[in-house]
Formats: sequence, C-alpha cells, structure tokens
Amino acid sequence: MATDFGEILRLNAVSEHVLSPLTRGRLELLHHQAAYHRVIEESAGVAAFLLAFREGCNYDSPNYRWFAEHWDRFLYVDRIMVADAYRGQGLGTRLYADLFRFARASGAPRITCEFDIEPPNEPSRRFHASFGFTEVGTQRVGAGSKRVSLQAVELHPPFFNLRRFDESQLPELMRWFPDRASCQTWGGPRFRHPFTTATFRDDAKLDSLPSLALVMPDGSLGAFGQYYLRLGRCHLSRLAVAPALRGRGIGTTLVRELCRLGAAELGVDAYSLFVLPGNERAERLYRRLGFSAVPYPEPDPEFEACTYMVASKGVA
Repeated sequence: MATDFGEILRLNAVSEHVLSPLTRGRLELLHHQAAYHRVIEESAGVAAFLLAFREGCNYDSPNYRWFAEHWDRFLYVDRIMVADAYRGQGLGTRLYADLFRFARASGAPRITCEFDIEPPNEPSRRFHASFGFTEVGTQRVGAGSKRVSLQAVELHPPFFNLRRFDESQLPELMRWFPDRASCQTWGGPRFRHPFTTATFRDDAKLDSLPSLALVMPDGSLGAFGQYYLRLGRCHLSRLAVAPALRGRGIGTTLVRELCRLGAAELGVDAYSLFVLPGNERAERLYRRLGFSAVPYPEPDPEFEACTYMVASKGVA
C-alpha cells in the first residue's frame, strides 16, 4: 500500500476542492489509523481509492468529530476518489460494495460520510442515495466557506451474533488448530497437543472462564475469545478467528466486543492481553486498537517470552 502513496496523493490533489488536502506525512498517519484503506489498480496504476475510519481514532476532521459526538460506533468514509480516466466505469460502486461487506464483517452498525451541499455536489448526492444514505445533520466547514450534508446508513441485520460459547461449537473450534505450533501460539506453551476433547476443554479453561463465540449468519463459528479479571484489568485470552475468515476485520470486532462486555461485567475500564512469540499479525492488530507493550509487573516463567500489552477504555 505504501508504494501507492504517490499516486494516491496525485489523485487527491485533483479534487482538493471537495476533499481536504493531503501531504505524504498526513497520508501515512491516516493510513495507520484507518480501518479500511483500499485501492483499485488498473494498467496505468491506481485508478481509485477509499479511506475509512472506525470510532475511537485520534482524527482532527470536523466531520469525523461530529459523528464521534453523536454515535459510539460507526465506520466513517473520509474520502473516495476515482481517477478522471476511469469515471463512469463503476469503480466507486465496487469500492463501496466492498466497504459494506467489510463494515458488516467488522460489526459496524452504520456507515457515515459527508458531501458538499453549498456549493452542491450533485453526483456525490446521487451516488450515496443509491446506497441508502440519508441526511442526519449539516454543518459549515472550511472556515465557513462550504456547508456539508452529514450522511449515514444503518446496516441491518447485524452480520454476527456474539453469544456464550456452546458445547456444540467445540469440534469446530478444535479444527482451527491442526498442529502443535498453531495450538500453542493460541493457547500457550502448556497447551497439550495432540489433544483430546477432554484435554482441550481443560487447557482452554472452558468451564472456568467466560468464553464467547462470534456466530456468523450461517450458524458457523466465526471467532472465539475469553476474558477475566487480571491485575485490575479486563484480560483478554485465547482470541481466535476462523481460518477461512481471517483478514476481514472480524478480529477487530471480537476484541472490541469482548472489551465492552468484560468492562461492564468486571467493572473496570482498562484491558490487557498477552501476545505469544510468533504472532506478529495479532500484535499489529492490538497496537492499531490502542494497546501498547509494557513490562509484566509480576514474575511468571510461563509468560517470560510473551509481550504483555495494555490499553485504556478507548478500545471499547
């Protein structure tokens, strides 16, 4: 993606009258905060791009801040741009269709955006109306030089159902860990492999820890996680996403929902987790959600090689 930044900046510069200006430094910052940043490439290079953020970001856009003041959970479209040579070929529709799939998979209850109404941006109004967006407010921006329509579309039904883990889901969860490496990266170095149903239940502490399942519309198990009180924090444990569903934002949804439920049940507003060696992908996700690595305050040989990460209430 970073290799596309030069072309993204050139596309953005063409439409600065409706988009806000971008420098490379700012684009890099926004890219790292974004929940969704994708491009469509054609033979000549980047033909279109879309940049969107979930709630909880440190983003100074007045429109993003408006939505943050009005809703706890949303996916905000910061900008979408299609190169002049590719307009009228459905690239914007392709990006939005993919965005809607991403939003549902990641548990966003609504998508928000804005477009200019003074002066008017009629093509953008028609485009967003075709996806079901409606006006939820207006405000003046740019030192009062233009007025925007703040838009939202609700996503129904929810893409997932988070519920208590059920015994019937155990065989499916066990199939996610076919070898010792995957099993112990998830469950820790003491997790036995090969396992039986009995040893898996015991090592995963299914009978002693609150265990949650994220269930997909077809009834399949999409993700699994646990939480409990550890050192005054809601500690997340044994987080996993179904192998076939990874890379779709489901891990982000799982962490946010476990934090929300755990904080309410345990009466805390801080969170922690361990990342086992070799799980760099998970560590990147947790850092993006606001976790940071700190020394573990108590000696524990089992976790000496792990990264201990903590976060504040902003995760939920």
